[in-house]
Amino acid sequence: MEANRPAEIKNNKEEIPLQFYLERFPAIDPVKRAEELGIIYQETEAGKNGTFKIRMLYTDYEVRWPEGTVTSEDPEALAVKRIQGQIMLLRYIMEGKSVLSSGSYMTFREMPWGEVYIKPFTGRCLTRSAYKFGTNAAGFRRGSEAVGGAAVNHGDAAYEFDFIGPYKLQILIWEGDDEFPPNAQILYSDNFATGFSAEDCVVAAELTITAISEKMNVGR
Repeated sequence: MEANRPAEIKNNKEEIPLQFYLERFPAIDPVKRAEELGIIYQETEAGKNGTFKIRMLYTDYEVRWPEGTVTSEDPEALAVKRIQGQIMLLRYIMEGKSVLSSGSYMTFREMPWGEVYIKPFTGRCLTRSAYKFGTNAAGFRRGSEAVGGAAVNHGDAAYEFDFIGPYKLQILIWEGDDEFPPNAQILYSDNFATGFSAEDCVVAAELTITAISEKMNVGR
């Protein structure tokens, strides 16, 4: 299924940035970018058009060049339904880096710019995770496993996710009780610190949270 392109801008927060990247997408060298990122690019007509094949959160996407159209065989794929996901794919293809992780993980605050952006990250990601998942650990487990995450031994429940390319993140939750509110933490593979901007790290977490949320009732 192909991502929809609105005829008119209705959501300035997402549609204007999407248009910004769509306008600049044709300027990239697709063959060079595919080599740099270690992803597949299939030319349809040499130097004129082709398709990137890229995987994000366990879903395969095709991104057409130079149009920037995002498609997937899954009609419910996150980046087909959500502009935020389309922007992430375009940005990764245009500006991303293939940086390997050492295998260690970092909190957002530990990133070079973490202290500066910790407040929006906390509101958009940590608080959202705490109250969405920390009040429904069973649903969090169902959703995480339905997305493709692997359980890890942290908190009351925790899962690791392959986000895109060599980048991984973990979401950890602690259930609330009569004395303490629910809590959450998000850990990033250490290559995020050099391979992603602060905003991209926030969006990566938001997309993962959204993907889990949409699958929480799977199998009920």
